[in-house]
Amino acid sequence: MSLNRLLSTIATALVCLAVTMAATENIYAVPASPIIHILTQADGTTFLARQWGDEWKHSLETVDGHTIVFDEATQNWMYATHDTEGRLVPSTSVVGKNFPPKKARNLRPIKQAAKKFAAQKNAFSPEGKPLQRTVSLADDGQIPVKVV
Repeated sequence: MSLNRLLSTIATALVCLAVTMAATENIYAVPASPIIHILTQADGTTFLARQWGDEWKHSLETVDGHTIVFDEATQNWMYATHDTEGRLVPSTSVVGKNFPPKKARNLRPIKQAAKKFAAQKNAFSPEGKPLQRTVSLADDGQIPVKVV
C-alpha cells in the first residue's frame, strides 16, 4: 500500500469518527437489573434485595422497598438514612434483625447530594441541566441509547 493511500485511509477514518461523534447525542445511563439478590449478614443470615437506579445513582433495597446500605464497620447491611448532606448512610437498624426506620422505604439521595455527586461525575451540562434521564419504578425503563 502506498504512503498516499495509507494517509488517505487514515484521514477518511478520522473524518468519519469526527462526524459520528459530532452527531451523537448524550448517552443515557442504563437502568439497574431487576434481578433479586441474596445478601448475607456478618452472622450468616441472608435476605433478598434488588438494585435500583443506574450507573450514576444507585443502591440496593429489600424486596419490600426499604433502601439499604452496607456498613463497613459492622460488616452488616443496614437500613439507610440521610446524613446532613442528604447522602444515603447506614442507620442503626440491621436488616433482618431490627425494624426499618419509618422513612427507609424507597429512600433516595436528597437532590442536593445527588446533584453534587453527579456534578463530580460530570453528569451535568454547563447550564446545570442533567445529561441523563432517571427512571422511576413506574417507568417502562426504555432509555434511548446511541452506540458509536
